Amino acid sequence: MTQRMGSDGRWVGGAVLIIIGVALLVGQWVPDVGRYATLIVGLALLALFVLTRNPGALIGGSIVTGIGAGILLEETFPATAGGWVPLGLGFGFLGIWLVGSLFRLPEARFWPLIPGGILVFVGLAGMGGGAADLLRYAWPVVLILAGLAVIFGGRRRRPPDVPLVASASPAEEPPPADS
Repeated sequence: MTQRMGSDGRWVGGAVLIIIGVALLVGQWVPDVGRYATLIVGLALLALFVLTRNPGALIGGSIVTGIGAGILLEETFPATAGGWVPLGLGFGFLGIWLVGSLFRLPEARFWPLIPGGILVFVGLAGMGGGAADLLRYAWPVVLILAGLAVIFGGRRRRPPDVPLVASASPAEEPPPADS
């Protein structure tokens, strides 16, 4: 039996190495492109996901794109520095969940919401100002809502209680009495 070249998924790893190598090589020739390298690699991985629907490309691309966007925002808006990178990374994780839900990928269902939500909160808190003041009240409320979801979410998924009633099947009915 003949197998097509790259049909086992190894070519995705090779493509990732090529993308990183090209970004590093371009960084040698173009001055100041290094600050865009992370974003370029992440966007290239997302393009790879669009072409292949490979969940690894989506997960890696979203995370690296979020970091790259955070780095650029950190350099662009230094007055609010300290929160952009975790905020970008958090939105990268939330992007995994969003795109995974849209494409119905089992690898990206619920888990990205946990690090994504935490990192968005950390990023907003790191920016200070009004966002940090709001988080002082929002964080406990989120924990309370999560606790309620855990308590009542389990009750919703449990099958309803069915009473055990012994009933005679038609084959087990007693024969009619002769009079």
